[in-house]
Amino acid sequence: HPALATDAEGVSRTFISQDFTSSGTTDDTNGHGTHVAGIIASSDSTYEGVAPGVDNLINAKHLGGVTSDTLAALDWAITNPSDGAEILSNSWGMATDSCDDIGFTYSDGETTYSTKYIDAAVDYYDTISVNAAGNDGLCGFYSLTAPADSYNAIVVGAVDDQGTVARNDDLIADYSSIGPTWDERKKPDLVAI
Repeated sequence: HPALATDAEGVSRTFISQDFTSSGTTDDTNGHGTHVAGIIASSDSTYEGVAPGVDNLINAKHLGGVTSDTLAALDWAITNPSDGAEILSNSWGMATDSCDDIGFTYSDGETTYSTKYIDAAVDYYDTISVNAAGNDGLCGFYSLTAPADSYNAIVVGAVDDQGTVARNDDLIADYSSIGPTWDERKKPDLVAI
């Protein structure tokens, strides 16, 4: 995307990419990864990202959830000999099929390999991981999806600004998963538009 090609100073960014799916391409074929990268690093003057000065972006294309390709992508991004990731953006999670007890993953920080991996990576590699809360907010409390149950990651949810500039009418977006975790830790850590 043109808004990701250069940083805020107009300097070309370095992209390091690897495909961990069977798609045979590192291209973003559904737009989610590009959208998230834009929120982070867009240098567009109208839609500037939160970190437009970032000079390197790593694209470790995977499917998300508890799969071997997800763990391989995370490992590759962190330990890449060219320029390992200092910050991981994990805008993926384990989707639930319903709001009943069977649909929940009982996210308690111990349930999934992906959550445990992220916690270990943050601790061992001294990296930062920002994990999405999930999109199961309509299920109510305890609706966080792994890896939002991480002990060591910053977990982010979404805000509905009600279409106003004022902040006193902002609400957590109805789709944004909310905590606490099943072991009663308060999550998400941060909500934003």
